[in-house]
Amino acid sequence: QIWGRKDLFREQDSPTSDGGDYLSRLSGLSGSRMGGHGTDVIIRGQQQDRNNVLLDGCAIQGGCPNRMDPPTSYAPVEFYDTVRVIKGPQTLRYGPGGTGGIILFERSIRRFAADERARLSLDAGYTDNGGAWHTSLDASAGNENWQARLLGSTRAADNYKDGDGQVIPSAYKQQGISFTGAYTPREDTRLEIGAETTRAQDVLFAGAMMDSPESDSDTVRLRYRHAPETGRIRSVELDTGYAAVSHLMDNYSLRPNMGMWMRVPSDTSVITGRLNVQIEAGIGLIDTGLNFQGTEAEAVRYGGPAGTEPTTVNSYMWPEVERSATGLYGEYQISPDEASSLLLGLRYDRFDSSADQTSLDPPGMMMSPDGLYTMYYGRTEPRAPQQGMGILIRYERNLGPEGLKAYVAGQRSLRDADPTERFIAANNPKPMMRWVGNPGLRIESHNRGEAGLVYQSPQWLLAGAVHGDWVDDFILRDRAHGQEGIRMNDGARVYRNVSASLIGYEFEATYAFSEHWRANGALAYVRGENTTDDRALPQIPPLAGSVGVDYTRDKYRVGAVFRFAARQDRVDDNPMTGSGIDGSETPGWTTLDLEGRYRFNRHLEVRGGIRICFDQTYAIHTNLTDLFSDQTEKIIEPGRSIWVALNLSY
Repeated sequence: QIWGRKDLFREQDSPTSDGGDYLSRLSGLSGSRMGGHGTDVIIRGQQQDRNNVLLDGCAIQGGCPNRMDPPTSYAPVEFYDTVRVIKGPQTLRYGPGGTGGIILFERSIRRFAADERARLSLDAGYTDNGGAWHTSLDASAGNENWQARLLGSTRAADNYKDGDGQVIPSAYKQQGISFTGAYTPREDTRLEIGAETTRAQDVLFAGAMMDSPESDSDTVRLRYRHAPETGRIRSVELDTGYAAVSHLMDNYSLRPNMGMWMRVPSDTSVITGRLNVQIEAGIGLIDTGLNFQGTEAEAVRYGGPAGTEPTTVNSYMWPEVERSATGLYGEYQISPDEASSLLLGLRYDRFDSSADQTSLDPPGMMMSPDGLYTMYYGRTEPRAPQQGMGILIRYERNLGPEGLKAYVAGQRSLRDADPTERFIAANNPKPMMRWVGNPGLRIESHNRGEAGLVYQSPQWLLAGAVHGDWVDDFILRDRAHGQEGIRMNDGARVYRNVSASLIGYEFEATYAFSEHWRANGALAYVRGENTTDDRALPQIPPLAGSVGVDYTRDKYRVGAVFRFAARQDRVDDNPMTGSGIDGSETPGWTTLDLEGRYRFNRHLEVRGGIRICFDQTYAIHTNLTDLFSDQTEKIIEPGRSIWVALNLSY
């Protein structure tokens, strides 16, 4: 249930543009692409703010209301030692939200041995399709008590070509640097301070009406860990952080445009605080704590005639939004006998939100945010602070054959509307081009259930699960058709609460033929249903999976992965009757990737491979529509790509 672990699942070698790109290639996960950078991860049919993303314990809010820069776009994979994805009812610790999954990018500094003073790793790689390249540095120094780690990364790419040789606008540049200092007076105690920054320039998006000339993030954080060897307190963990994003998008500096010029500068910030304590209690373990997350977001769209920088306010897209979530949780894990364990948990969450610029009127005929909210929903004020309880029950039992375990779990969890869903206010003279948040949205209530089997032996790892999520007040991005709660019937993009269900299954297997040969396979499916309107939920991946084999020796490894997806014909693709987000059905596809690595000695290693060996032309169903294409089609994935990378370590 923790995916991406190198000890259980096949390690991925090929270069990636960011953390979202990396995750979208793992078994059972998918992604949504609108360019070459900024892949939005999808877990069990749920994406965007329904997946909680923590970068070394800190949350971050992307600067684009349209999610050009999801949180994972600020996570260069070279900056982290592990990436964990927690799916299904397992813990209340990382709420609220996380109804699709929890994504934890984590790094650490190992204590230095008495005779050890420094570590150094340099990595560089190149991919021919799009001329993508990357370099990274990982340097640590210290002693048994003090450690410091410096991480640096730079990457860039031109536009890639699809399997037909068509150029897809997808170029980007990004640099980042991270510093962590740690004080470890004992094995059981650690204090860390850290700061990092990323800078992205000239990021092109085929799936958006704008590009991003600049997108910057700055983060500071403090972490404390104490795990005493004696006493009832097993561990104390404290995570605090502040993350700020400054993002700019426009429709003229990186693409030809002789019409109206638009630009949107935006700023977001997030304060994160989390305290967790584990205490021995009777025959079990209590895991309890509290967390706080405060978000601020502001975005203003300016317009003007072509040839001059836009200065006239068109829309207060995020009208100085403030959003907070405070939670208390407790879990109690006991083992009634040697073969079973039971986890019980309760969580309380309180949500509050406001916006300070909703009454401002842009010049001309454009409406204020309050004017748009009133037109479509008949209200301007957000709901009063909302609150609720969550619950978790999970039972695991070892069955007869050694290594076989079964589990069943249920969880109720809550999610609040994000700044876009509740407050976006994008004007346009054409109603179909308006985008209006709903201040009156209710919080989502997710009622999840899961049952599964896991079998592990020296040769086998088998894991299968069936899961369901029945959602009250699911926040649906829709079109205005005069539905209940929607006052207009003009096709504008709006938000409303509906009932929904997401039901699916997952299976993964790894088999070691011998000491050197290993095969693996995975299959995942989810069916999303808008039960209020009796139609498919949009942006649900189809049945998809992979089959791979690899051969490993002391100095080298070679492998092949066959990936596939079925046709997705359960879509919400008609904006005249539904949301139209899917655009169209998507044909199925298959691909083959080859890769390998060779270690010359303990200091030097080379990796390489071919992605999409047969140069197919295909699209992921959840990709956005390619606005540069002559036809209405989703963004096509890169065609054949040959890549090589080199690592030098000391």
